[in-house]
Amino acid sequence: METQLQDVAADADWRKLPIDPALSVLVDLVEIHQRSGPIVDVTCGTGRVHEALMRRLVLRAVGYVGIDTSAEAVGRARERYPGVDFRVASGGVLPFPSGEVGAVICAGGTGPFVSLAKLAAECVRVARGHVFLELPLRGLPGGSGFGDEEVVAAFTSAGGRVLDFLVVEGDVGDMGLVRAGVKP
Repeated sequence: METQLQDVAADADWRKLPIDPALSVLVDLVEIHQRSGPIVDVTCGTGRVHEALMRRLVLRAVGYVGIDTSAEAVGRARERYPGVDFRVASGGVLPFPSGEVGAVICAGGTGPFVSLAKLAAECVRVARGHVFLELPLRGLPGGSGFGDEEVVAAFTSAGGRVLDFLVVEGDVGDMGLVRAGVKP
């Protein structure tokens, strides 16, 4: 069953689906706190975060770049959102100079083969403003997820600071929504 859900999510046409509650709250944080761009979406997949930001008009003034390790997902995102900058890249080594982007969003985890500490370090390195994360919290089936101390430690060691940590309860497990500030 879990594999079926992953397959559906990997090929979802987000233009036709409602925005899930955790992502909606994450977009609230972006809308309230982020004023410059571009916004870089790490683990963009087929465009879930882009769709949510676009529906709320957040992208109108700041711009967007989506990156994902899957060339197939990036190809689908490019088909569905022509003219939007989607790239194949890893969250472990973001393809931007230090301080180059306004904010980084990572919704749904750290992506394959990237530790939370490495992701936090790269996000803090490239962002001028904030880093926004949607992460599964400990207690999910299979023992996956992150603890709040782990998230705070990752950002602190990267030179950032967790400013908000919200918990959104879900049917399968809870999601942590994080807004971290980067050092000036």
